[in-house]
Amino acid sequence: MPTASLLILIAVLLPPSALDILGEVVDERTYLTPYGEAGPLALRKLSDDLAVWVQPYTGLPTRTDPRATIFAARQLGVQRILNWDMGIAVNPVLQRGQPVIVDDYIGWTSHQADTFFSDAHTGLDINLGSVRSPFCPEMGEAIEQLLPGLPKATAVGVDFLRRETRAEARMFRRWGADVLSYNLVPEVA
Repeated sequence: MPTASLLILIAVLLPPSALDILGEVVDERTYLTPYGEAGPLALRKLSDDLAVWVQPYTGLPTRTDPRATIFAARQLGVQRILNWDMGIAVNPVLQRGQPVIVDDYIGWTSHQADTFFSDAHTGLDINLGSVRSPFCPEMGEAIEQLLPGLPKATAVGVDFLRRETRAEARMFRRWGADVLSYNLVPEVA
């Protein structure tokens, strides 16, 4: 059975055939974790050497606990998670539909757990460095090589199903935010 060290969380609506570029589905799993059920996660194999785990993902309040997704990913041997998501621009310089590379975030969610450390039984080896880059610099560099010229952006993680007020949008912009995201925080935390 092939293995994969990358999990792609797909938080945009795509027809199933759009994922065929990642290869055929060769395995599908659902995991029961200390944080609830995670999955289904589909293993797509492009070649003998290239495979990736894929999970549909939404910012709905009923979504899988982000800790369950990360816990299951670790059980699968995943070393990196790529979030493919859409956001709402609060930076007027950004055009509608313009892709960005998010390189920092502001956590503004209130309805999701935002740490593994409230439960000591996780068994996860998590780096507790001081101020750190919240995103993998190697993945950012790889994306920049594949898609040169994408602007970097700071995202605000917000709760789903409530649009920000005009005052909140102005506040987020003053804080240095470029986009709002429903599926980034608390996952990255």
